[in-house]
Amino acid sequence: MKKRHLLYLVFFLLGVLNASFLVSVARAQQGGEFHEGPLVLTGDQQLILDGTVFHQRGNVELHDNAQLVVRNGGTFDFVQDYHEQYYISLHGNSRIVVEDATIWSEHRYYVDLNDAAQVRLNNATATAGPSRGSEGGAIWTVHGGQVVFEAIESAIDMLYLTYPFTGSEGQAQVSVVGGSIDQLSPDFDFAATAILEGWRQGGVMSIALTREGTGLPYSLTMEGVQVGAITVWVRGQAKVTIKDSHISQLRPDGQAEVRVIDSHIDQLVSNFDNLSGEVVVEGLRTGHFDSWVLDLRSQGGYVLSIEDSVVDSHVIRPFQVRITIRRVRPMNGLVTFQRNQCT
Repeated sequence: MKKRHLLYLVFFLLGVLNASFLVSVARAQQGGEFHEGPLVLTGDQQLILDGTVFHQRGNVELHDNAQLVVRNGGTFDFVQDYHEQYYISLHGNSRIVVEDATIWSEHRYYVDLNDAAQVRLNNATATAGPSRGSEGGAIWTVHGGQVVFEAIESAIDMLYLTYPFTGSEGQAQVSVVGGSIDQLSPDFDFAATAILEGWRQGGVMSIALTREGTGLPYSLTMEGVQVGAITVWVRGQAKVTIKDSHISQLRPDGQAEVRVIDSHIDQLVSNFDNLSGEVVVEGLRTGHFDSWVLDLRSQGGYVLSIEDSVVDSHVIRPFQVRITIRRVRPMNGLVTFQRNQCT
């Protein structure tokens, strides 16, 4: 009898919690709501903000077929006290739809898209606003899978294309038409191969990067999108050529092969993690390179070749390996050494 009473009590409490959530949704639709604590939607639950404001302080998780819909001038205000205090994550077939509306936070936060999650931004504002610039706003993170991300004439702070937590497989589809992206960050890992041509930050970009023949877990198409900055991380055994492009940050890593041709790199981040023996770097400098090669394959690392291109600054990350830099040309302090183990 005691067990049966306990089960009745559990079911009663679950019913109360579910009813409380439905009441919160109703209030949000009527005139605005402030919700503190985790917001978890499961099954076919929906939170619809139709021209109203919803202030959320706490993590947000969408599972199964759950939906968060913001439309007709509504606002989803993700309240945080500092960067990445909370997160938003989508799983299963869940969706976020923002149409003629706003989703924002004064501080930076991740929106993790997993499994077959979907995001549709149509004439949406998904930024931190001009007062915060690149310091705040959502990092829309596509983790491969069967994720679908679609943005039409919308303002986005950061779009991060990466890999599933379980490996390299994925069929994610990312499409951006018009609007703006403050920072675009694609990852290239495992045995991916890609040619990035005409990837120019600070202007309007129209490019296509498909899964076919590249080994990538995502495809990316952009048409008439204003892009503020581009950061590229090449790792694993990936092979990437950057041609006729302007990149904010390039980070070669692992055993990758990276070739830069007729391009401009604002910052080159050279990682020396997990290398064997002493590393010797010859002719490190900034400015224009006719031809320069950093070949770390004998130490288990990557190879980087730069041809007829410009590098404005360097970040050197020695980690646990000793690095000797020879024939360094004057660079006006545009080299940063992290973990001081260089000579």
